[in-house]
Amino acid sequence: MPAKRSGTIVMKPAGAFARVWVTLADGSEERRWVNLNTRDKTTAKRKLARLIEMIAAGELVAEAEAKTTAPETYRSYTTSRHERRVAAGVVMARDEQRNRLAYIYPVIGDVDVRRVTDDHVRQVLEEARDKGLARETVHKIRAVLRRDFKRARIEKMIEGRPAEDVELPEGLKKDRRPFVSPSDVEIGAYLAAPGLDLEVKLAVLVSRTQGGMRTAEVLRWEWTMLDLVDFTRCTIARAKTGEVQHLEVPEVLRPFLRAWWQRAGHPVAGPVFPVRRGPRAGKDKKSRGTSFAHRFRRDFFRAGVVRLPPVTGEDGKPAPNPADPLYFDTPVSRRMNFHSLRRAYDRALARAGTNLQTAMTLSGHTDEKTHMGYVRELDAARPVPLAAMPAIHADLARAFLPSPPRTSAARALLKSVPALLRDESPAGDASRNPTTELLVNQPGAVRSPDAPFALPCAPLQTSRAFSQAEGRGFETRVPLRNRW
Repeated sequence: MPAKRSGTIVMKPAGAFARVWVTLADGSEERRWVNLNTRDKTTAKRKLARLIEMIAAGELVAEAEAKTTAPETYRSYTTSRHERRVAAGVVMARDEQRNRLAYIYPVIGDVDVRRVTDDHVRQVLEEARDKGLARETVHKIRAVLRRDFKRARIEKMIEGRPAEDVELPEGLKKDRRPFVSPSDVEIGAYLAAPGLDLEVKLAVLVSRTQGGMRTAEVLRWEWTMLDLVDFTRCTIARAKTGEVQHLEVPEVLRPFLRAWWQRAGHPVAGPVFPVRRGPRAGKDKKSRGTSFAHRFRRDFFRAGVVRLPPVTGEDGKPAPNPADPLYFDTPVSRRMNFHSLRRAYDRALARAGTNLQTAMTLSGHTDEKTHMGYVRELDAARPVPLAAMPAIHADLARAFLPSPPRTSAARALLKSVPALLRDESPAGDASRNPTTELLVNQPGAVRSPDAPFALPCAPLQTSRAFSQAEGRGFETRVPLRNRW
């Protein structure tokens, strides 16, 4: 069987030309030259591959040549670029293409890539903002545009840098609410609960204790990365930086890893957290699209770990309280997810007094700003010095207590309070009026011999004299005369 003809590229002073075999109407073949209209060899290869594909599909040579040499649009350029990145195993390629399809192609997809300007890029970002996208999403869209046009510049398709100087549009809202992290007591209660998914339990413990491992790092963990004799050492392949770390396995984690290894049948290779069912059982899980977050929250609730009393759901079963920060977003926090365990790990290092450089090494952070974002809440939660607070007596808080309902008898007696408080005794001594003495000489009240009223340190006085006389047991709060 003859080999598939792929054409030949010849670089000339005028640019790149392709020699391709074409089939004529009478069935004979001849070799023709096609001007690819580019001086970049990478672009020429891409255009030649497209030309061969169209000719093989039955298109006429003239039509195929016209399409191949037509101005390259942003859509056509990035479509082929996406295919190359997927074939090369670039993990983020699919996420990049999703952003192109949803937000970039509708705006500049059909624009000649050589004619894209800063205004086009700015329009893409502003329309993304107007759709209500988060700041982080708009930032990722701009990053896709920058990578695409940087590659186009390297391939000599464009000369400018249309996305480099474009800033994020104004009006983007960044969600600064912190994610809730479970406490160690809550994690302990969850691990002690019976009947829950053991895989999720171990993944939670690994992320909390072993370098704050991310979901992708947990899924990439293999038995060859562990010391299967003493379980004292391990290797972690960091998902974001690609760095390979050699760390000590914490003592608290060792018995759990050993038990999981024995449960798996003492394997010497293969994933630590494999696919458990289906035709791919025993193989590694796909890092994209696999998440522990939902199962983590589900089992956490089944273990009875809550911060607010549960409610009854529509199905009549207990459900998390909508105001519980562990399971729902609140005005000041976001619900916990699997990455919350990484935050808990970094904060635990900070509470233990670990210096910044060591903490960043253990958690695999390369940016100090990123690391400090995880532990910033610890600084904010420090107690305020007592000397910075006003000196206010705690008894004053009694004024904010709810007043019990007053009966008609109490209202009648209250009308006589002003007369009782007046100093009507011949000697001007309030002690001769037992009711006045009872009202004024309460704990915390100060009676000045020169003043006919109680000083401001006792804003409200309580009298039980009338209630005891009536036998009703109610409490009457009497405001003093001449209050400030």
